[in-house]
Amino acid sequence: MLKKFTQTVILIFGLTVLFTSCPNEKSEVVEINYPTRDYTVPATKLTENDYYNKHAFVYLPAGYDKMNKKKKYPLLILMHGSGENEYIWGLNDPNGELRVYLDNNINIKEFIVVTPSGVSDKT
Repeated sequence: MLKKFTQTVILIFGLTVLFTSCPNEKSEVVEINYPTRDYTVPATKLTENDYYNKHAFVYLPAGYDKMNKKKKYPLLILMHGSGENEYIWGLNDPNGELRVYLDNNINIKEFIVVTPSGVSDKT
C-alpha cells in the first residue's frame, strides 16, 4: 500500500515538473531591417545612395511580451565571419542547431539573440 502511494506521489510530482517546465508559449524569430550606411565610403564623401537597410534575425524567448516594459532581457549579438552572413547561425530555421538549443535548454536564462548582417558595404 505504501509502495503504491509513493509511486503515485512520484508520478504526480513528475507530471507537475514536466508541465510547468514546458510552457505553452513558443519562441519567435522575427526578421528586421535596420538603417545603416556604406562604411567603405569615408564619412565626408557620403551621398544619399550610401544609406540603405541591412537585415537581421531577432530571437525572442518563449513568453516574451513586448508590452511588458519592466522585464529586462540580456542581449547576445552574434556576428558572422568573413564571407558569411546572418543566415549562418540558423535562427531562421526552426530545426537549426542554435534555435533548437535555445528552445529546449531549460537550464539557461531567457535572453534575446540578434544575428545582424556584418557586411560593411552594400554588396
